Amino acid sequence: MKFFKAIEQPQKPFITWHEWAKDIIELTEMGEYGNPLIVGEDYIPEYIYGVCPWKIEGGELVERTSGEMNAFEAEFEVETTLRENAAKISEINTGSFTYDSTDFPMDDVSRLFYTAIANEPPVGDVKCMTVDGTLYNLPNANIGAFITEYYKQLRVLAQPPV
Repeated sequence: MKFFKAIEQPQKPFITWHEWAKDIIELTEMGEYGNPLIVGEDYIPEYIYGVCPWKIEGGELVERTSGEMNAFEAEFEVETTLRENAAKISEINTGSFTYDSTDFPMDDVSRLFYTAIANEPPVGDVKCMTVDGTLYNLPNANIGAFITEYYKQLRVLAQPPV
């Protein structure tokens, strides 16, 4: 069995494991047998909430308190939510919807434009940028149907994972 030494880090996961000896014989020859910071590979704990559930205190490995782990859990949940939201926003920004056999982008600027024409329909026709960069002439009478298709796709893309 290989042996690994716990190395304290200033940031998560706070402890990293470095291979120290290939077997018990090498560990003993190094004079490291009994070092409280060295454990067999089978005893290295899995990270929980992005951190090692052990910490180095007084030169020894000790379990983190439940209070510490609860704080890491809360932080992990917030980070996970932020990552998921960022991924969802990215998915929406790179998405598109189809109206009249033409694809239209759903990036931030385009979505603001669609909201503007939905809330205050212009008097005349509207020029909309397509995914391929050409201008599409949207007749004023068709704005409602165009916006309906946009909102349908926005609902699909914005759907939370089930």
